Amino acid sequence: MKERIGRSVKALRRFIDTSHNDDDLFLIAFNDRANLVQDFTTSGDNIVGHLLFVKPRRSTALYDAAYALELRHQYSIGFYRTDIASEAKWHKVQVKVSPPRGLGRLSLNYGDGYQSFKK
Repeated sequence: MKERIGRSVKALRRFIDTSHNDDDLFLIAFNDRANLVQDFTTSGDNIVGHLLFVKPRRSTALYDAAYALELRHQYSIGFYRTDIASEAKWHKVQVKVSPPRGLGRLSLNYGDGYQSFKK
C-alpha cells in the first residue's frame, strides 16, 4: 500500500465529492486488523486529513473492502408493519424499481415476505 497511498487519497476525495453534504462518514484503517481512525463526521476534510496520517504497513485487501462509486448507489429499505393488532404471521412484500433512462437493468435482492415478531 505504500506505493498506492496517493491514489487512495485521490479515490477517497472523489468518493467524498460524490457524497451528499449530510452524509455521515467514518474512516477505518486495516491490514490484519481494523482500526477506527475517524469516528462519524459529515466533514470530508476531516476524513481525508486523517487518512494522510495513516502509515501503510503489511498487506491489505483494499480492493475487496470497498468499491468507492458502487457503494454510492446501494440502498437498504426497511419494513415494519403498521397493523400491530393483526394476527398475520407472514407479510408479503414486493419491491419494484424504475431505472433512470440510459442506466440499464438494476438488480434487487430481497425476500418475498417477512415473518412477524412474536409479541
